[in-house]
Amino acid sequence: MTSGSTNDDALDRRLESAIRSGRLATLAELVPHDFLNQLDRALFGDHPAASTILLLAQGLAAMGLPHSATATLDRAVAFAITARERGAVLALRATLGAGPGANADRLASQRLLGTKGARPALPESRAGALSTLSRAVSPGPFRAVRDGVAAHPLREDPLRDPWLTKPARQAVQDDWTGMLEDLSFLVMNENKPLLHIECDIEGDGPLANLQGAIRLTPLCPDSGQPAFELAIRHLEASAIHAGAPFILMENAPVPALESWLRQPGTTARALEEAWIDLTQPTELIEKDFRETHRQQVRWGRKNLVIKRWTGPTDDELIDAYRALCLACQRPAPPPEFHHRLRRGEAELYVGIWNDEPVSGLIVGLHGATSYYESGLSLRRGNAPLSHAPLANAMIDAAQAGQRRFFLGALHVDPSFDAKLRSIAAFKKGFTRTTRPLTWTAVPVGG
Repeated sequence: MTSGSTNDDALDRRLESAIRSGRLATLAELVPHDFLNQLDRALFGDHPAASTILLLAQGLAAMGLPHSATATLDRAVAFAITARERGAVLALRATLGAGPGANADRLASQRLLGTKGARPALPESRAGALSTLSRAVSPGPFRAVRDGVAAHPLREDPLRDPWLTKPARQAVQDDWTGMLEDLSFLVMNENKPLLHIECDIEGDGPLANLQGAIRLTPLCPDSGQPAFELAIRHLEASAIHAGAPFILMENAPVPALESWLRQPGTTARALEEAWIDLTQPTELIEKDFRETHRQQVRWGRKNLVIKRWTGPTDDELIDAYRALCLACQRPAPPPEFHHRLRRGEAELYVGIWNDEPVSGLIVGLHGATSYYESGLSLRRGNAPLSHAPLANAMIDAAQAGQRRFFLGALHVDPSFDAKLRSIAAFKKGFTRTTRPLTWTAVPVGG
């Protein structure tokens, strides 16, 4: 490929087409054989690496082939695993493009790389006497109004609890999701809060709620349709402002929301919520387990030593859990987790078999609700290592006066990957009572 061809738009377009179609051989007469082989191995070989593809894209861009470079970067996105890799790919793609897509890439790359740039805050939305009050624009007033709501429903919602769940997530600096940008807001009627919407965007993800669906949470029985309509309008504006690819919403029987979620281009998936009533007698709680789960719980109680964190001096159990995370190739809990234990915001269980930590469970505490926050276990044949610790956590919670145990949103739709569906099947074995949910992805600008 000669330097003179770098300005040839026709060649750039042909190379772009060949990259997108995977038919590089069609360029054999125009492009040097060695270069085509290098491109083919990098893009379509057995083990494509984002770092290698990124270098190729940089070379193509330097040669004046921006469309080919962009096509190469589009391919790189599929193989960029870590936040830093994805951030580097999107940052370069942003420089080659224009319009909303390039701006979205730029914003996402900043979150992925942890280099959020300064940009004007999104203005509040208004409709008559209604207005939004957002955390990003007015953090002090937002917190004051939020905290002043008596019996706020989100204090018992482990997925959306802004006092405990979100700070715990923000304390985690991982290599996968990137920085979290909190775009939560209230819908106000003058000084009266009507709705609370917890929403955020992580890295290059959607506008969501900690990667789950956004729920429009009423704060009074007479919120009214105009409040929901304003919330939807502000969500759309927030998604555009943050460069989100889509908005992930939880369906609800609200006319304004139902109409919005039926628009062309939306994609819905089925889930279930699993709650366990802890006010019933212990024997009834366990009677609701699937029979095979009851057998596996009995095996675990007989064969495992199940330890529960006992207090600030119990460093041994935290060390055992950290070792278990390492063995399972999972991130160890951040230092903040120890503080959560000390403040009574979480509990830790570790199952030990033959003197080896083999399973771990973190239970979050949200008011009178206990929550299956995370669990992990080693593989030791077919031994059921996770069942008994979870069953014990439920009984301990009931005895401590907790009223509900929340197993989370269960990914039962066939479109979810096998691992998520397997976790859902495991959790469903602990209760016969679930509530159907629908999560809908709404395209931005749709």
